[in-house]
Amino acid sequence: SIPSHLVTVEALDLYLSKLAPDGLLAMNISNRYLNLEPLLSGLAQEKGMFARIRRDQQFDAATAKFASSWVVMARKEAALGSILADSRWRTLNGHVVWTDDFSNILDLMK
Repeated sequence: SIPSHLVTVEALDLYLSKLAPDGLLAMNISNRYLNLEPLLSGLAQEKGMFARIRRDQQFDAATAKFASSWVVMARKEAALGSILADSRWRTLNGHVVWTDDFSNILDLMK
């Protein structure tokens, strides 16, 4: 289970209050049972942010590197820099929004 209070509109407001104007917010959304992409997509849309996702499915036992999924968000598209031209990063899909008053984990089940 994920700590739902960390992925709400109110939590994002707090993160943005600490983020520099051209700063990046990076979130690891790796999860075996939940697809968190629609949630992060919805949060970015609610705040007018630009976001990209990268799903790295490669496992490397020699370096103990596991598969992971990352979302990067920015207030300005230009702040995403080279991520915009990197084909491994794509635009997020979906629109689920959680608040401190409402969250529905069933919306994110794989």
